[in-house]
Amino acid sequence: MMSSSQDLSANDITPWISEIMTYIGAYLTPPDLLSVVCVCRHWNRTFIPLLWHNINDSLYNWPNLVMRILPTLEAESEQQQQEETARIRRMFEKYGCHIRQLFLSRLELLTIISEVAMAASTGGGLSSCTQLQDLEVSLVNLISPKEQAENKRIKALTQEEQAVKREQARAIGMPLVLSPVLEGVFEARMGAFRNVAKQIKDWESNQRFWLLVRQNRQGIRSLSMSWSIMGSCRIVDHNFLYHTLGEMKQLKVLRNDMVLLGLNRLMRSVPMLEKYSTWSHLIGSGWTLVDDDLSIGRQSMSLKVLEIWGPMGSDKVGELLRRFAHLDRLSLGRLVPSNTETTTATGTRLLTDGEGASGEGESAGVEQNRHKSRLKELEINLPRLSGSTVNVLLDVLRLVPYLTTLSIKELDMETATAIGRGCEFLETFSLWIKVEPNPANQEQLGATELNALNVILQSCSRLKWADASRCMIAADDLLDNQPAWVCQSLELLRCRIVGFYCLTDEEQEVIQTINGPDFVGCKESDYERKILQFSNRRQEQHMAVYGRIASLMHLVTLDLASRYRYRPLPGLLQPLDTARKVNALEVSLLMGLERLSTLGCLEEFGFEGQSFGIGESELEWMVKSWPRLKVVRGLQERALDDVATRQRKARLREVLEQKKASILLSCVQVSSLWHSALSASLWHTIDDTLYSWKHYLEKHDSEEEAGEHDTQWVMGIFAKYGHHIRELSITWKVLISAAFEGGACSELVSLRIHALFYETKREVLEKRGIPVGRSYAVKPGPFLSPIFKEGAVLKETWSSGRSERQQQIDWLVVQQYWLLIRQNLGLRSLDIRRMPQWMGGLAQETFFYETVGLLDRLVDLGMDDFEVDLNLLLVAQPKLQRFRTSLNLHYRHTLTTLFPGLRLVECKGYISPLNVATLLGRIPGLEEMRLYSFLPGRSSLPVTTLSAQIEELKAFIDPILSSPSNLQTFFLEKTRQGADVEILKVFLPWWPSLKRLLVTGLTREIAFTAIKFCPLLEHVGETMDPTSIFPDHQRKTDHNIPTLFLKSCPQLRVINGIKLAIDVHLDPHAVEGWICPQLRTLRCQIIGLPRLTKQERIALDTQPLDSLSPSPASIQENLDATQEEKAEAAEARINIQTFQKLHHQIYDQLAQLTNLRRLILGFEFRDFYRLILYSQGSYPVWNYDDPVPGTLEFSLASGLGRLSTLKNLEEFGFEGLDHRIGRLEIEWMAANWPQLRVLRGVADDKTSGRAYAKQKQLIREHMHSLRPEIIFE
Repeated sequence: MMSSSQDLSANDITPWISEIMTYIGAYLTPPDLLSVVCVCRHWNRTFIPLLWHNINDSLYNWPNLVMRILPTLEAESEQQQQEETARIRRMFEKYGCHIRQLFLSRLELLTIISEVAMAASTGGGLSSCTQLQDLEVSLVNLISPKEQAENKRIKALTQEEQAVKREQARAIGMPLVLSPVLEGVFEARMGAFRNVAKQIKDWESNQRFWLLVRQNRQGIRSLSMSWSIMGSCRIVDHNFLYHTLGEMKQLKVLRNDMVLLGLNRLMRSVPMLEKYSTWSHLIGSGWTLVDDDLSIGRQSMSLKVLEIWGPMGSDKVGELLRRFAHLDRLSLGRLVPSNTETTTATGTRLLTDGEGASGEGESAGVEQNRHKSRLKELEINLPRLSGSTVNVLLDVLRLVPYLTTLSIKELDMETATAIGRGCEFLETFSLWIKVEPNPANQEQLGATELNALNVILQSCSRLKWADASRCMIAADDLLDNQPAWVCQSLELLRCRIVGFYCLTDEEQEVIQTINGPDFVGCKESDYERKILQFSNRRQEQHMAVYGRIASLMHLVTLDLASRYRYRPLPGLLQPLDTARKVNALEVSLLMGLERLSTLGCLEEFGFEGQSFGIGESELEWMVKSWPRLKVVRGLQERALDDVATRQRKARLREVLEQKKASILLSCVQVSSLWHSALSASLWHTIDDTLYSWKHYLEKHDSEEEAGEHDTQWVMGIFAKYGHHIRELSITWKVLISAAFEGGACSELVSLRIHALFYETKREVLEKRGIPVGRSYAVKPGPFLSPIFKEGAVLKETWSSGRSERQQQIDWLVVQQYWLLIRQNLGLRSLDIRRMPQWMGGLAQETFFYETVGLLDRLVDLGMDDFEVDLNLLLVAQPKLQRFRTSLNLHYRHTLTTLFPGLRLVECKGYISPLNVATLLGRIPGLEEMRLYSFLPGRSSLPVTTLSAQIEELKAFIDPILSSPSNLQTFFLEKTRQGADVEILKVFLPWWPSLKRLLVTGLTREIAFTAIKFCPLLEHVGETMDPTSIFPDHQRKTDHNIPTLFLKSCPQLRVINGIKLAIDVHLDPHAVEGWICPQLRTLRCQIIGLPRLTKQERIALDTQPLDSLSPSPASIQENLDATQEEKAEAAEARINIQTFQKLHHQIYDQLAQLTNLRRLILGFEFRDFYRLILYSQGSYPVWNYDDPVPGTLEFSLASGLGRLSTLKNLEEFGFEGLDHRIGRLEIEWMAANWPQLRVLRGVADDKTSGRAYAKQKQLIREHMHSLRPEIIFE
């Protein structure tokens, strides 16, 4: 063995080690490689080529490097820019020889790399930047401060100055040609309104691109040319282009968006080309080709993929397929009818080249099949053809019988039949457009015909992928007597299944009555029998659909989601709350969901837009039955969901996340294979306020308790799993450092750095040792990046109660979280609000706007570091849709242009009425506004000042609001009597589309104005609940405000304001004439009812009140009674009648609200002016006051049975009310409210010392025995 091993030479071992190193390096990210190359020289030499193999200047720290080399106006900065440029140049000179894949979007880097490549080729030294294999250039011209100043000066020129400028531009003529090989290739396009220096720079950069291409022409395999690199010149010599491309012997992939090229000549120049993509309009009837015609080319054997996104004539498709016999994939932007012969005849002639036109039919058919195309993938953006126009897609399908992948824009029955008959080998079918159309824009997006997809599923036995979310299948066509699906290998199914029978609320009540115990032995009426048939038919439909899907046992993705969308503004897609759910699939175990237990491979399930029958039991079943499930679509909040639906979805999401997290944690510990497969799902979302994070993080820096969960452990797990994290919520400083170090978290989609107030045990001990009033000043530094050093970006902090060590950590953490943001350029949501003051802030606000501008996908932003200039923010990030801040907003004089993208503005600080008017005028797409107050801290304004302010607002708002605003939701958290009310009354007439109005301190004036000008109101209430409804603890509110809305708003769905009261004593008609049948939530007080004495209560409980005449026994008693006793008895009878009349009146009005989901008439009632805090075991207990007087009794004797119509009631609240709910009432609720899930008013509030605590316990125990699923809150 020893001699054998000694025989191995170093030459035998080195390739083996090199191969292992290359294999390891392929699985390391650039941040990992950057750490590896610093280990030792040997590792440096081994991994440096891997680190520099792929350079993309839009990733990692490259954007920051480019910002440093942009020209500036200051002389000192210009010198720094030159030094930085020289440093970057040296980097490429040293390591450019390792670059194989180069993706450039910055013109400055293109200039540097091109110069380095030219110097290397002429100097004969190391070949820096001349070994490229993949080159992609799509330039984004960053405007430097110097160029920005020059552009402003040009725009300010007068007409005479513009004429002079135009002559100067013409006099400049052709700029310098950098190489003789480029002589006469380009033509300059100089303009009077463009910076001359910038035009010359574009001219030179365009030449440098082609020089870089020519320096690498021997090794380039993939080349992408974008029109954005043309700048101020254009190519006039196409021979240069063909010649340059012809010299690229290794070129396999070419994307050309720069210039029109002839396809035949291109293939003659680059015969080994395998993929060609262009956006040019190359082929089609009426278009002229450059240099040569398609029909005179030779057959190409190498081209595999052809993408032409311009229009193409149907007669040219057959010619393409014949000329490129080995084509595997063909993508066409649009098919147009042929202007010559019919497409079928033309395609046949082109494919057979005339052979088979004569002779016997059988031999002709054989010859034709011999020339059939072998195309595998076809992608066509086909418009709807109507009238006498032929369906060109059907003709094309006849030419490609071996097709495996087909993607089109629309699908009708004729096309589906052709696909089923002619595409025997089809494996993947999809529709281009995934957005749900509504009838208004079906013409634009492409219509789909009912059951067209069903034809494909019944015909294509090899189908594995059916991605057609816009296609609908009728439920009746999936019954057991219909043809079966033959695609048993299907892995993905996206479609909509519609046409289910639906029952009204009244019909559902009839079904419940028929199935109830009281109906046993009764005979059904014709009406009941008909409804029962509908119910059975609906059940049969669901069972058949679930059974049909259950047969697809290889499904990985099942998405039955649907939601209509519309376009309110060009380029913006918004949800439209008109998705029909009445005929959609109901996802519930009751309807047969358990039949899908065969889908053991399912990883993604979507049901958005279906009937929302899903609950916790369904989620538990999914988690247990589908062990691979990773994604559930349908629980996300929608803009117009009511409060009950939002809360229910939030609860279901919470349950699902908890179950998924616990199950995934168990799964990753099974084996290494399970660990590698499920770690990404486990680490997808990290929130350090959940699970055991706090337990570990509060002692991670403790010197006494340092162990397995110390700082190094935290850093290590983020370094190992950070690349899996997509949503990160941080409240501990150490996690910012862990996420930033080494680029661990660079793929975040959502980042929330919120209120870093948590302190570790070590910090608490250090804080105790600091004298009161002692402050430490932290010196600037160290800086983690030059971007903080240049321009003094960060503020220096002084803070009492913070040790010098803590403040040094804070200084580093502030830098790390800004670098962490810049490290994740794919962020869609960023929330950095409520940061502690001692953490320091930004001294340079422009740094924030620059950072936001780098986040191209950002749509949601929360920021509290300083008062943001909304105009600068929207200029830096025009894609922003939601903005939140807790500070003041001032932008009236700067917000001068329209920004249609913003949808939500939330300001918890002060915002003046004039600023609100400007916001509404400049952001026409604004749908939701959440404000704290119109006024700063003043409690009220003098009458004269208020009148002047209102007149100023009216004069200002008229010219800036040319039309009513599209605002749909308005929150006002703080109202001061007088001022805020008058200001709001000015705005309400401009909001005719308002649907949600939530105002703290709602008044009758606001109510009258909203009712008059906002006819679409659906949600009315207050923004927050009081601490108590004790009358002395809260500000007085106007009476009977809910009644105004209930009698005037037919669209009303929610009233949510527990401070608001309906007082029947002040207005006996307050509970009459309600016109809101769609009401889902009623959360307010109903007071002012008379109460009975003990004797009257006994009389009510012992004597039925269905008849007001006294019984014979009572008549005999009255004969023996005195006059005084007779008068008391008459008064008692009147009191009982009044009591019962009012209760019946209220119950009858509530009973008409058959859609009611939440009925909450009470709230915890604490006397904060007679607080007695005492200990009961380990619980602090507040002293509760007596119940609220004059409320509903909710007893069966008072008429509770009249509420039996509320079959949809899910939540019932009576906390703090003077009720008489007992054992009989609880039994009645359990039997008559089948959807009841939450009962408020009997929760254990640790007040066992009070008399009514025992009664609460008895009610809880009895309800739990009847309905154990009900929650007590």
